Amino acid sequence: RSRSGGTGGAGRGADGQQAAHEEQRRTDELSALRRELEEQREAEVAALQVILDRAGVSPGVIDGRMGSNVNKAVAAYHEMTGRLLDATSPQALLEELYATGGPAVVEYEITNEDVSGPFVASIPSDYAEKATLPAMSYERVSEMLAERFHMDEAYLKEINPGADFTRPGTVLRVMDTGSNVKTPVARVVADKGREQVRAYDEYGRLVVAYPATIGSSATPSPTGTHTVARIALNPNYTYNPKINFQQGNNT
Repeated sequence: RSRSGGTGGAGRGADGQQAAHEEQRRTDELSALRRELEEQREAEVAALQVILDRAGVSPGVIDGRMGSNVNKAVAAYHEMTGRLLDATSPQALLEELYATGGPAVVEYEITNEDVSGPFVASIPSDYAEKATLPAMSYERVSEMLAERFHMDEAYLKEINPGADFTRPGTVLRVMDTGSNVKTPVARVVADKGREQVRAYDEYGRLVVAYPATIGSSATPSPTGTHTVARIALNPNYTYNPKINFQQGNNT
């Protein structure tokens, strides 16, 4: 009876281990499926963001995630084109992608110019220290390329796992946002309610819309109608705490 009882205990132990292994297998399969669905959903949202970006209604950085900027861009796209984009319909997104320039994702090869910079080790948080920098350069190649392709830096790295951003010749997957909108603009509106900067043509049709932080309680933006007197490309900005705003001990 002693040997029989021992064998039964071993059997129950083996059955328990098998059940535990089976449960772990099911958990791993569900986790893998969940990741696959999440990646698929991110790809669909990124495709939506690319469509919006190509049209000149920016959804903010392309990151594969829905949010208020995306929703506002979808509304602006509907206002501009009369079409309502459905982020839950892969077929509709695919058709709209090919109607506006092709696949959302293209390949890009990092060049020698990309890695040569100039870059800075870090950007100081203090505005007085920022003012001493020769330029507000990027800190790394991935940051620069993310901005070039209108992408969130973390998302760029996510869809290029293991990529060496410091090596010329590295091939990346990036978003194809197309060229800039070239329709002449007659009127620009800084819409505080929508938190968007919008531009219209001479007939009052929406041309572009971009998310924007328009003023603050400390530095409120002016309200009213203004005329553009001149255009400065890459203008110099001087931080003056007596005129702009104070930060820390900057006075």
